[in-house]
Amino acid sequence: MENNCLHCGKKVKNKYCNVSCQNRHQKKGVKIKKESIEKRSQTELKKWKEFKVTCHECNTPFTIKEYNVEKPKKEKYFCCRSCSNVRVWTEEKRKKLSETAKNSEKVKRANKIIAENNKGFKTINGVKITAMTMIDTPCSYCGEPITHKENVVRTHHKECWLKCSGGIRKGSSRGKCGTYMGYHCDSSYELAWVIYQLEHNLPFQRNKEGFNYVYSGINHTYYPDFILPDKSYVEIKNFKSELTDAKIKHFPHKIVVLYKEEIKDKILPYVISKYGKNFTDLY
Repeated sequence: MENNCLHCGKKVKNKYCNVSCQNRHQKKGVKIKKESIEKRSQTELKKWKEFKVTCHECNTPFTIKEYNVEKPKKEKYFCCRSCSNVRVWTEEKRKKLSETAKNSEKVKRANKIIAENNKGFKTINGVKITAMTMIDTPCSYCGEPITHKENVVRTHHKECWLKCSGGIRKGSSRGKCGTYMGYHCDSSYELAWVIYQLEHNLPFQRNKEGFNYVYSGINHTYYPDFILPDKSYVEIKNFKSELTDAKIKHFPHKIVVLYKEEIKDKILPYVISKYGKNFTDLY
């Protein structure tokens, strides 16, 4: 038959589930006097005794405290951790301990965990670094192999990239870009101008030659949009800016800059009247 513990209420065979519950229940509401507490403390303190001993390794005298004894418990005492860790082992003893440690299950488990954690890493001068796999990829410019890390994409040698990089990048503008009748356009304004020129039999070519200019003390390369048969150039811009002014200032040839006002005044009405506002669908 099971009963409820008189203190905590758990199901037990007797009155209490353990001695702790019994003591707490029986002494519930009983206040311990301050004199009793002090008397108990003094009794406990008297059981601690001091003994003067000498370090077994360096012979340095020092004092220890032992509880409830008449003499020191141990035969050997050490004054510090360094002295206590001193061991004089023979070579035979060292080999025996080494073999025991290597064959223990605890060491084998630890070595297995370390090996798993160190996958993909190597240690150089005590520093743990990631060990990357090196692969070869052919250069897109010269065809020679490029040795690089597996997790890094490399398509050109540094020297090859300097030779082939730069120039006109199609689609680099923020406008609606595409190709119409073989002419690449970087914006809807450029598309409207190309349509107007073609349908009025006005010849032109897309410019591919770059010209140097300086802006904010740095050298840049400027590629005008189109070139006309008389060797003059056409640049189509949405709005005026300091950058555009710097390009035009350093440009060595004749150039006409058409801003959105000129495009909207003559060219855009013609294109919209013929193809509608969604004329960019012609790309």
